[in-house]
Amino acid sequence: MTEVKNWAFSVCCSAVIGTILSMILPAGSLNKTFKTVFYVFFLCTVLSPLSEIKFSDYIGVNKFNNNIEFNETKDINSSMAKYLENKIVSSSEEVLNNEGIFYEDIFIKINIRDNESIDINKFELTIKNPEDASKIKSLIYEKIGIEPEIILSGENKNG
Repeated sequence: MTEVKNWAFSVCCSAVIGTILSMILPAGSLNKTFKTVFYVFFLCTVLSPLSEIKFSDYIGVNKFNNNIEFNETKDINSSMAKYLENKIVSSSEEVLNNEGIFYEDIFIKINIRDNESIDINKFELTIKNPEDASKIKSLIYEKIGIEPEIILSGENKNG
């Protein structure tokens, strides 16, 4: 809190001093030059707290090999995996609903490896009508680039 007070005090002081000096100086080219210098100084005063921000608090910097890493990579990867799962489900549902194809379940299993890559281990779609299987596979593959494994209603899942 004291940093904010000090910053506000320095901004106010520079504004007051700049105003007083601009009133003392005679009109003309010297006054214009002073105002330009003052505006630059005032801008530096206003932006000075940015120089004290430690960006490494927000992005981890590995000092040994200068790699930039996020501090909470596992949380980011799990969020990305959840987003990917939701996106696959919603895109699949959109394709199926547009074609009027009824489905019972969409099952996706996503794995986050130790090297922090994300793999889609399973993408299963449970349907009742076996005649729709090849059509569903091709439509979903066209939409999202992943071909689901089709499970017929009543079959055992490998999950």
